[in-house]
Amino acid sequence: MQATEFGLTDLERDPDQRTVTLTMLSRLHDPLGLSLDETLLTDRAAKGLAEHDPDAVDDIDAAMHARTLLAVLVSQDGIGVDVVLAATRWSLAEFEAGLTYLRAQLDRTASQVLATDVVPHLALRPGVLPGPLRVALARPTAMRRGAARPGR
Repeated sequence: MQATEFGLTDLERDPDQRTVTLTMLSRLHDPLGLSLDETLLTDRAAKGLAEHDPDAVDDIDAAMHARTLLAVLVSQDGIGVDVVLAATRWSLAEFEAGLTYLRAQLDRTASQVLATDVVPHLALRPGVLPGPLRVALARPTAMRRGAARPGR
């Protein structure tokens, strides 16, 4: 094993004989005629890496973008997509991934995100607020603190 600069005695030092160091792997790939990826990864992982889209947004980033997007929508009603993109320095793909993730998270709630090509909005789902409650809350007196309750 002259080409790799290590021999069987190096491997035999490992009590379990299951550990191969990164140095050993990096030295093995050339004599074996394999790329470093083929040496380190399983066939399935190597195939997935080869097919990976560098512009794709992973789930962790999408979740972080969704959290940020929710905060933006709560604090800035009617903010333009272009303003969000400029302020966050996200790509359109990152914005869309965050929006998709946020919509999925809000599926279990009374809220939803409505988005045009220009402006996203946080809104209540239709029918979530019962009619009588919606009417009662729409009365001007319902908004005043300490207003007398009907029937009192």
